[in-house]
Amino acid sequence: MLPFTNLCSEHASSIVLAATLLYLAYSVRSWYRLRQFDGPWLARHSYLWLLRAVSNDKLHLTFPELHKKYGSIVRIGPNDLVTNDADLLRHMSVYSVISDINTKSHDRFKSYMALGYSGKDVPSLEADISAVIETFMKVIKRDHLSTDSDTKITDFSRLCTYFTIDSISKLGFGEPMGYLEHNADRYGYIEAVHKALPIISIVSVLPLATTILNIPFIKNTFAPSRKDTTGIGRLLTLADRTAERALADDPNKRHDMVSSWLRRGYPRDARRLSADIVLQLVAGGDSTATVIKTTALYLISNYRVLQKLRRELDEAEEAGRISTPVVTNKESLQLPYLQAVVKEGLRIFVPGHGLLIKQVPPGGDTIGGKWVPGGTRIAHSQWSQQRDPIYGSDPDRFYPERWLEADSPRRALMEKQLDTAFGLFRRYDFELSDPVKPMVVLPHSVFIAKDMHVRITEREKQN
Repeated sequence: MLPFTNLCSEHASSIVLAATLLYLAYSVRSWYRLRQFDGPWLARHSYLWLLRAVSNDKLHLTFPELHKKYGSIVRIGPNDLVTNDADLLRHMSVYSVISDINTKSHDRFKSYMALGYSGKDVPSLEADISAVIETFMKVIKRDHLSTDSDTKITDFSRLCTYFTIDSISKLGFGEPMGYLEHNADRYGYIEAVHKALPIISIVSVLPLATTILNIPFIKNTFAPSRKDTTGIGRLLTLADRTAERALADDPNKRHDMVSSWLRRGYPRDARRLSADIVLQLVAGGDSTATVIKTTALYLISNYRVLQKLRRELDEAEEAGRISTPVVTNKESLQLPYLQAVVKEGLRIFVPGHGLLIKQVPPGGDTIGGKWVPGGTRIAHSQWSQQRDPIYGSDPDRFYPERWLEADSPRRALMEKQLDTAFGLFRRYDFELSDPVKPMVVLPHSVFIAKDMHVRITEREKQN
C-alpha cells in the first residue's frame, strides 16, 4: 500500500491536472452539443443547475421564468431542453419516453393499450367508476357528515386519494382495493409513494443515477420486492395475480382493461403485464387525486363559481336531464358550465409539473429551425404552458367562463393546449376547517396535495 501512496504523492499535481483537463473537455463537449440553445450558464456544462432546481421544490415556478427570459425552448442541462410550445409538444408525441427509448417498441405498446385506456374497448368502464363514486358518497354520509350538534373534521384530500386508488384498482385489478370502505391506507402504498417521490424527482434528472440504480445488486437491494407485505411491493404481488388470471382466461370473454390489451396484441408476458398494471396506479393515483382536490378547493373558495355550477346541476336534475346520484359522462357533456369547471380545474393546477422527458430519435431532428442531435432529452413545461397568453390576460385566476366566452378559434386552441366526481357538490356543503391554511401542497415530480381539512354537511337546496 505504501508504494501506491508514494506514487500518488509524487504525481499529485499530474493527477489533478489530468482530472481538470478531463472535466474541461467534458464541459466544452457538453456546451458544444446544444450550443444553439440559450439557458442558465451552469446548465450548459453540468447537471448541478437542474439538480438544484429540482431540489428546491419550485421547479414549476422556475420554468416560467426561464421561458420569459430565454424563449419557448430553453437549455436546462448538458443534454437537456425544456419547452412550453404546444406545437412542439404535439410534434414530440412521436418521440419515445425515456423508459422505452425504442420508438417502434413504444408505439407498438401504445397501440395495444390505447383503446383500453380510452374506455372504448371496456363497456363497463363508466359503470365501474360510477360504482366507486357511489361508495365515495356513501362513506361520506356514513362516517364524515357533521350536524349542528356534532362536528367532524375530515381530511378531504385523503378521501380523494382513496377514491382514485379504488377507481384505478377496479380498472386494473378487477376489484377496488377497499381504501374508501376501510378509510385507511391498507397496504401502505400512499406512504411508500410519498416517501419515494422526492428521491425519484432528483434521480430522474440525473442519467448517471438511473444507470447506477439499474445495477442488479443495487436494484435488488433497494427496489420494491414482491416479498414486501406493504407498499409498491405488495401491489406487485396483487398485479401478478391479476396478470396470471388474465393470461389464463380467454380475453374475448372478458371486457376489462387488461383483457382489452391482450385482445389488441399485447405480448403474453406476465412480468411486463404486471408492471403495466401497477404503472396505472403509480402514474394515475396522485395526479388524478390532485385534480379533484385542487378543483374542489377552488370551488369551495369561489362562492360565485360554486353557486353557478350548482344552479346548472339543479336545473338539469329538475328537468330530468341528469341521473341521480351520479351524472353519466354523456349527460355531463351537455352541461356547459360543468365542462368549463372541469377544464379550468385541469388547467389552473396541472397535477404533473415534473420534467416528463422524451428523447429525440437517434437520427436527430430540426426543432424551431435548429438542429437537435439524437438522444437529446426534451422536457415539457406544463405549468408554464397552462399560463400561456392564449388563456387571456389573467391566467392565474380560476375563471371557468374563459372556456365559454372565447370565440371558436381561440377555444379550439385552448382545448388543444389543455388536451370525477363533482356530483359531491350536488349533495353536500364543504366548509374549510382552516381557511388560512386550506391545504398543503408538496411539489415533487407530481403535486402531492394533502391535509385539506373540511367540515361536510348535508346540503339544503335553496328555492
